[in-house]
Amino acid sequence: MKDARSGGLVHVNQFYNDANFEAHMRGTAREIFVQSRRGGLRLKGVSGSLGTSGHMSAVAFYLQSVDPGVKAVLVQPAKDASIPGIRRVETGMLWINMLDIDYSLAEVTLEEAVEAMAEVARSDGLIIGPSGGAAVKALAKKAGEGELEPGDYVVVVPDTGFKYVNLVKQLL
Repeated sequence: MKDARSGGLVHVNQFYNDANFEAHMRGTAREIFVQSRRGGLRLKGVSGSLGTSGHMSAVAFYLQSVDPGVKAVLVQPAKDASIPGIRRVETGMLWINMLDIDYSLAEVTLEEAVEAMAEVARSDGLIIGPSGGAAVKALAKKAGEGELEPGDYVVVVPDTGFKYVNLVKQLL
């Protein structure tokens, strides 16, 4: 913020700016709801990684306000792990700690996230980033543990994997 002020710039501070949450309520969350209905999905849940917590808090809050039975699987790095773009709940996330959202946390390692990135690339031809890979892996873990009921689930993938090519090469 100091650098922004001294340079005559604006620091939007996505970690504590309510416009982050509001934009995802009006945009991302509504889009998931509308597209799932139009697609005839029986939406049972959503999975996504926690960065600022704005997008997944908004998505979970919106979907659960329409259907309280929608499950939210929120992903954080495993203890002592680091995944680009996501962080752990105890780091002081604003919205996830403010709202009454029914969610379960899933922990994923960087290696698991990268493996999921590779699986998605092979099976679907999509180059997703580690935060998306973590969300895919977390949903698979919850399903494997029998925590999810049959139905349709949405995985939020916030970025592509193109900027992570060197990281993927190192780990694969």
